[in-house]
Amino acid sequence: MKITVNTKEIQTAFKNLLKLAPVKSSVPILSNILIIADSKKVELTATDIDTTIHVILKNAEVIETGSYIIPRDTIKLVQKLNDTYITISENNIESGKRNVKYQALSTEMYPEKQNFNFNQHAFTLSRPQMSEILPMTYACSTMESTPILKGVLFRNTNVVATDRHRMALRTLESNDYTHDMVIPSNAIDLIQTFTEKQYKGEYSFIVDEYNRFVNIQFDNVTMIVRLCEGTYPDVSKIIPRTFNTEITVNKKDLIEELTVMKEVTDKTNTVKMNISSGSLKLSASNDTTSNQLESTLDAKQVGDDMRLACNLEFILEALKNKESEKITIKLNGSTVPFMIDADTLILPHLLAA
Repeated sequence: MKITVNTKEIQTAFKNLLKLAPVKSSVPILSNILIIADSKKVELTATDIDTTIHVILKNAEVIETGSYIIPRDTIKLVQKLNDTYITISENNIESGKRNVKYQALSTEMYPEKQNFNFNQHAFTLSRPQMSEILPMTYACSTMESTPILKGVLFRNTNVVATDRHRMALRTLESNDYTHDMVIPSNAIDLIQTFTEKQYKGEYSFIVDEYNRFVNIQFDNVTMIVRLCEGTYPDVSKIIPRTFNTEITVNKKDLIEELTVMKEVTDKTNTVKMNISSGSLKLSASNDTTSNQLESTLDAKQVGDDMRLACNLEFILEALKNKESEKITIKLNGSTVPFMIDADTLILPHLLAA
């Protein structure tokens, strides 16, 4: 096999694919990248078994067809090359005055491409829709004891991520798939990694005949992802329909104050919020250092006065990707979940009597 490729393009593809390829694995060959060149295209592949990603290079010339595996250490050396184009063959990489000699690995031990019957189109997302869903993984669980919550749920027109302490919510305009689809959070993060900034196209989600894998196609990328198995909880039962209190504050000011308070709190990251007389009073303390910090923000208040406590990191993560200048916090009491705008639900801490 022999190919000529655009250096920056293959460097970017290698960098992204290595985020999936496990550094340490019971199958060491998976730490490397598979290259297949046929008469029509050059395709790069990485897999950790549960997720497989194929990238077709947009600027590549096939001189000789074939396939082999480039070792991880060789890929790191390729990242140092700076000529516009490089020529890669089985044991040689030519880049201007530089010539890299290496030992390609045989493809015999690499997992064969599985022939899934992807026959159920679930939905198609536009780039703006996908941009709203990609940040939701902050609310997914990281606990091995709740594997189903480690993914993002697509159920009818609802998209949900929760770790039982907070919940991120979005809405799809349409979803033709009649089952729950729970995509692992790390796969959602990889979609963001592989999406080029200039990409304005769509993302197609197609499910296999056994509802175990989803094929996600966009730009020059194909991702085959094993879906999370299990029963996702009925989250609709804990989403309030009405609220006793709503306050609207400046998002930038709230982020600034909470960020400073991170330096004061203990490991619980607890911030207390006192809503009264058209203001939001924030306070945090640390019993170990005896440090305390209070600040007051102007707020537009509708409804009852209220006080509660919660994890300030949860609020910061929810605010990070909001574009609006103002945010609205909606509450029903100090012991029930409260909402930030219409897309984030957070469970408060219990206040001491």
